Amino acid sequence: MKRYRSGTAAALLLAASLFTGCVAQSGPTVKPSPTPTPGTTPPPSTSQPTTSENTDLEGVKRVTTSPTLATYDTSWRFTNKLQEGPGIPDPVAQAIRKFSAVSFTALQAERAESADSAEGGDENLLYVPLSLYIDLAMLTDATAGKTRADLDGALNQGFEITAEERQQAIKQIMLSFNKQITEGDLRSSLSNGVWLKDTLTYKPEYAKILEEVYQADSYTFSAGSEVNARKSMGEWVKEKTNGLLDESALPDDFPNPTTIMALLNALYYRSSWGSPFEEKNNTQGKFSTPDLTTVDAVFMNQTLTKSRALVRDEYQAADIVMSDLSRMRFILPNEGVDGRKLTAEPDFYNDLLDMQAEDSAIVHWSVPKSDIDGKMDLLPLLQNLGLGDLSKSMDLSAGLEGSGDAFLSAATQAVRIKMNEKGVEAAAVTVLGVDESAPQDPLEITMNLNRPFYAALLSPDGQVVFMAYITNVG
Repeated sequence: MKRYRSGTAAALLLAASLFTGCVAQSGPTVKPSPTPTPGTTPPPSTSQPTTSENTDLEGVKRVTTSPTLATYDTSWRFTNKLQEGPGIPDPVAQAIRKFSAVSFTALQAERAESADSAEGGDENLLYVPLSLYIDLAMLTDATAGKTRADLDGALNQGFEITAEERQQAIKQIMLSFNKQITEGDLRSSLSNGVWLKDTLTYKPEYAKILEEVYQADSYTFSAGSEVNARKSMGEWVKEKTNGLLDESALPDDFPNPTTIMALLNALYYRSSWGSPFEEKNNTQGKFSTPDLTTVDAVFMNQTLTKSRALVRDEYQAADIVMSDLSRMRFILPNEGVDGRKLTAEPDFYNDLLDMQAEDSAIVHWSVPKSDIDGKMDLLPLLQNLGLGDLSKSMDLSAGLEGSGDAFLSAATQAVRIKMNEKGVEAAAVTVLGVDESAPQDPLEITMNLNRPFYAALLSPDGQVVFMAYITNVG
């Protein structure tokens, strides 16, 4: 299937909706059934590494390895296992939804400002807020002082949330995503990886958080091995996204000689539609872009009953239930409505992220078959979220031993989404890069006193002996 970067309004909203629904507190009511024992293997302790396994890349070492995915035979068994967990504290669930809404609106405004046309162009906006949220949270747990306060402010979005509550939520989200379901060949994963310059070490408490909360793969790399570190990151990205993304998802020219730490989050999702589309029902059609041109597209068609849907003055919204019991939500602006302006509607984000409606609607679906991708720099977004100071200086004293002056040098996200008759496959990688503050070049000037100048003589204890403004030396 052809991959392309422009074309579908539904995909624009798909990126936001697909990965934010996981924060919902409640799941479907199911009949009691036995739950399997997840096939997980605890990773060796990050604080006391038990392996220094060399990879095939010189200068790069894998210190710890994350657990394997838990396997379930049916979606119902997975749902029961999920409900056994402590759940996501409500303030954190609300904060993630608000973070998603605020950041998505900011990205859309940024696109509109930089677009050549009044309509904002036809480039897709593909964004996975959950991936950025977790990557920022993993960074937050290493920080202290003003850096920590700024990051807490961006992540908490005005809600009273403790570090322990946020970590509990992330544990639950990790449980929700890291699964394989043999019935229907369903799979999703949420992976974290940290690459640390070998001149630094983790403080024990941060090492424990990386292991127990983020289940992070941990690597070290030495000075001069930046090229190999990048290769190892690329291999990790390819593995964690099932080949949907690769090394090209990383920031350009990253890491560099001043990079001391890289934090990666990879999200992968594959599930079939609860009711698959049949290829025989596909139709050829035209998709209208914001600049009023059209592109050829293949549309998948079916009618579903007992769907969740609603109609607003400016748009309509509806769900397709996936085989793993998640929901694929679409919002379609009415004809003639500028979709970019919907984010200002009071009900928009509630409908996109937490729609309240009965499963009683009949929906006639016509969904474009697509394979779309995108990559963007997130540093402007972080500045919009009040995190601009991270690009100037960061305090990593809570997590790292030996860290000096540092700053956030890179923040990028790459996303790919595929939709076909069988279902949905999607992946995202968010990268945060931390560099040490490079030494300033020495000041170099010429003092040619060939014109009037000031002079002062200071005693050894700093007292002024004389001061002068000299205009003539003849």
